[in-house]
Amino acid sequence: MKTALTTAGMRTLPGLARPLALGLCAALLTAGLIPEAEAGPRRSIRRRHDQVVMEGKDVKPMLGLKIENLRLLALSGSELETIPFQIDERTPAGNYAFSKGSDTKRDTDGGSFDANDELVFMVRDSGGKADPGQLEALWKVVEIEVTDPLDKRKGWVYLAAYKTDPPALSKVDYVSISFNENGLLTYNGKGFILDNARALGNAVRTTTLRFQTKDGQFGPNLADSTKTRTELYYFAIPIRRNGTEMRVSIGAWIDGPVRVVALNVVEIYLIWGFWVRAPNSLIFFYDYGSEMPTNINMPVNVDQSPESGARLSLDLSPRAKGWFFYSDKNPSPLALDGKPNARKEKLDMSFPDWVVIYGPEGGVIRRMTFDKEIRKASKLYFVDDVKKEDAPENEKGSFGNTGFVVNLTGLKSKVYQGTYYTYYKANFRYGDEKRYLQIHSSPLVAKASLPGAAKPADDKSGSSGEATKPGQ
Repeated sequence: MKTALTTAGMRTLPGLARPLALGLCAALLTAGLIPEAEAGPRRSIRRRHDQVVMEGKDVKPMLGLKIENLRLLALSGSELETIPFQIDERTPAGNYAFSKGSDTKRDTDGGSFDANDELVFMVRDSGGKADPGQLEALWKVVEIEVTDPLDKRKGWVYLAAYKTDPPALSKVDYVSISFNENGLLTYNGKGFILDNARALGNAVRTTTLRFQTKDGQFGPNLADSTKTRTELYYFAIPIRRNGTEMRVSIGAWIDGPVRVVALNVVEIYLIWGFWVRAPNSLIFFYDYGSEMPTNINMPVNVDQSPESGARLSLDLSPRAKGWFFYSDKNPSPLALDGKPNARKEKLDMSFPDWVVIYGPEGGVIRRMTFDKEIRKASKLYFVDDVKKEDAPENEKGSFGNTGFVVNLTGLKSKVYQGTYYTYYKANFRYGDEKRYLQIHSSPLVAKASLPGAAKPADDKSGSSGEATKPGQ
């Protein structure tokens, strides 16, 4: 029986034999007398901002293994290297097993990877497709192929299990949040910092927005504050609340290298002992921005008239000089200067799919999705007039105060669902929003299989799995 001699096979030779054999192998390869080991396809996927989230059921061969013995690998050059990842455990009821905070929870599987746990990594860390020889030393391994549905470009990562002594975890930590005893929450992403320094009673009310400059420092605070205001009618009684009358806190969280998952506790007093609450609502912090899937429990039936609504907006500081606004409904950039004019009065105020504000320091992209019955009568919020105050004020007036007005008229007593997305980019350029919006409009497709397996990803034998889970 003939055996092919390849450079891959030379890795097993000890001592002086290895350089001599490599030299011989190189000479034979040059002469074309032996076949060269075939390299797998290179990574071609271009998207970098997207996260990949796969449930354990989509990586079936690794179920039941200890999480502490799992590593995620990607091909870098000719070597497999560990990359940043996390596995967020969930309880049998589907709640996240928060490890920090006042409302921590534990999974019941003793630290094993189970069907509803979530494997999370960033597509930017994927690599090329490894050949079988590069995987043969691993005890157990699953290949995960990530595909961009828009152009079919691909990247690969490998979830590996080790019996003992797994390699060190990657030292990369993309995102973090921190708290202090006074209620200050600081969110550090890629090229930006947010905090609630001027609204310590509300964990998610942004009063500081700073972008990183080219010299690595952070520029001035460009935010007055995020603003919320609710006005609804119940038995003809007007009920008006603003952000200072909300109780918002982070009940518990998971702080991993790829994302932070936080339990968002929201309460707004309504009337006569009724509270509007957001049960089991979450915030996912990534290095590019945040996602807030929210469940709004409306405790009463809202009157059919007059019009009821809730507004969520970001009011800038007058320091945001040279900033502009545009959206899918208003695509031409509009200068923000704190002064009303005819063009601002003629904006399309119908509900936008997304809005952008940007300037020399960076840009902010926002999108809001929710139940269709709410969306149909909702609209854009836009006020750029420093003479119009919008309490609570840290800096007087409305400077590029933009966002969304959600129509609540006639809503019935039940739970409504929605998600608020915010993306931040230093050195933003017009059109940069496209690469962020596609994270959810065209989510990546991740498929797991045993290396070399010919079975399709949806095979029922349990050897492979597929996930197209957007968000989170």
